[in-house]
Amino acid sequence: MSIAKIINTLPTDVLAAEWSAADIKAVKAFLSAVAWKKAAKHVTKRAPSAYNLFNKDRFAAIKADLDAGSKHQEVVKAVAAAWKELSDEDKQPYIDASLELKAAMSASEDGSDSSSKSKKTKAKKRAPSAYNIFNQENFAAIKIEMGGANAKDVIGEVAKKWKALSEDEKAPWIAKAAVAKEAHLALKSESESEESGAEKKAVKHRAPTAYNIFTKSNFKSFKDALIAAGEDHAHKDVAAKVSAAWKALGDDEKEPFITAAKDGAEAFAAVQTSSESESDDKGKSKKSKKSKKSKKDKKGPKRALTSYNFFSQTQSAAVKAYLLSECKGTDKVKQSEVMTKIGAAWKAMSEDEKKPYEAMSSQDKVRHATEMKTFKATA
Repeated sequence: MSIAKIINTLPTDVLAAEWSAADIKAVKAFLSAVAWKKAAKHVTKRAPSAYNLFNKDRFAAIKADLDAGSKHQEVVKAVAAAWKELSDEDKQPYIDASLELKAAMSASEDGSDSSSKSKKTKAKKRAPSAYNIFNQENFAAIKIEMGGANAKDVIGEVAKKWKALSEDEKAPWIAKAAVAKEAHLALKSESESEESGAEKKAVKHRAPTAYNIFTKSNFKSFKDALIAAGEDHAHKDVAAKVSAAWKALGDDEKEPFITAAKDGAEAFAAVQTSSESESDDKGKSKKSKKSKKSKKDKKGPKRALTSYNFFSQTQSAAVKAYLLSECKGTDKVKQSEVMTKIGAAWKAMSEDEKKPYEAMSSQDKVRHATEMKTFKATA
């Protein structure tokens, strides 16, 4: 409330009095103090950032390494320098811990005051990265391998294993992360439209294509190569190099990315279907349900599989069993290892050895063509 509005609310006998400059200055000072105290009551405590957690964890040790009598400011600078020198993998445990604390504080705030719940902005949880998914899938197995070591040591070992993977070996998790991101964006868009109460046109998100996964896997390496060669490395220059490399790949070389994209598309479709069924349960009209059903019915028959797809399907179980027999003390095999073995086996096959699978593919193409003809006739 402004000074003028407050003055207008005063009784008439007070308004009749003359206000000196000193009086007005005193009123302003008083109102500022009141406003400050009122604002201080509503300050929301923030969750610590990844750097805050690192600072708390390493401050004492770094201070001990410095000369005796070092000033607080010097220790702070040394901590900041140590943080900058950390790799992304070394920073990841602090980032994960920070995100968990933020989510916990957000849940606590949402449940603490129901009257002000609608006025607070809920923290938006981020979609998991490829490394996050890799960590989730492998943490338990690595902890067992390390004899039940503490979480910090296990996270460090997970980060080392992730760093040791090639870009091709990381492709399955990159594909899963891309699918998770698209699903997250779709759910976020739906959530925002529900909160606003307005009928917004939903943004359509797609599952990543084989080329998208190839780009995500190789973009950084192409950029680094251009920088090392002293050539232009703007985004368009790197994109051009990636596109040329993709076009130069043979069908066999593209197949792992095509397979990863197919798996990602199926996972994305499952998430979309789950999201649609949840929205239906919230009380949407029969008309909207009918229109959704009709949209699903418009999807054509399952696409024809390639010869490599048939080879992969028939050999996957055998390759996985072989890799399990080679493992020592574990009952888990990475899907990326299975795909790598299958890809290498396919490349090593002669044309005659590939013919049975090519025949399967040709037969499946005939099946697809027949079903597509029927589908078009009845659509």
